[in-house]
Amino acid sequence: MKNSIIIQIFSVFIILISCQEKKEKQIIVDEKSGDSTVINSSIKTDSVTPEQRISDIKTWYSDAQNSMKSVDKNCGKAEEKWVYKLDKELSMDFVNRGSVCNLPNGIKVYSGEFNGYEWQQKLSYYFKNDKLFFVYYESAAESCYEENRIYYDENQRPIQFLFKTNDCDGNEASENKKIEDKKQQNDLTKIVDKQIVEIKRILEQKK
Repeated sequence: MKNSIIIQIFSVFIILISCQEKKEKQIIVDEKSGDSTVINSSIKTDSVTPEQRISDIKTWYSDAQNSMKSVDKNCGKAEEKWVYKLDKELSMDFVNRGSVCNLPNGIKVYSGEFNGYEWQQKLSYYFKNDKLFFVYYESAAESCYEENRIYYDENQRPIQFLFKTNDCDGNEASENKKIEDKKQQNDLTKIVDKQIVEIKRILEQKK
């Protein structure tokens, strides 16, 4: 009887520990690989509101733009040529470019320009202390033009998507609008995630 009571108490203790561990941990699944990683949910959470974070980002962005005008010597640049074949006999040459600039106050900016037949992409990635806080992405194809802005929180997670477009009428783009659609957000995130890899690859070839 005594042993039975001890066993019951021990079982309850194990259940309590298990429940506590579930509270302290969460599983993050990588969308690309499907792999899962257990992380401690007690890690530092955002210490500022999204509104304050966006306000800070606008200040850092403005400072970065001002610094970019005078620190060209602190920028590394590279380019890569590629050929687009229109048919068996006719082809066109294009150049993709990448750059990285180290700015004051721990800010680093990666920029890329990608060119093709009647289309172009330009992207800039802003980091502070090696953490991504803002991406500016513009694209053009024939008479179409679009700008996208992504703001990131302290843990490099997107907190706001903005875009504006000219609706392919050849005129200037309209005012910024928020992107609320999750699929559109995910599609945009995939593009910027892919192109930062390409920018770094172009820069690596120069070494």
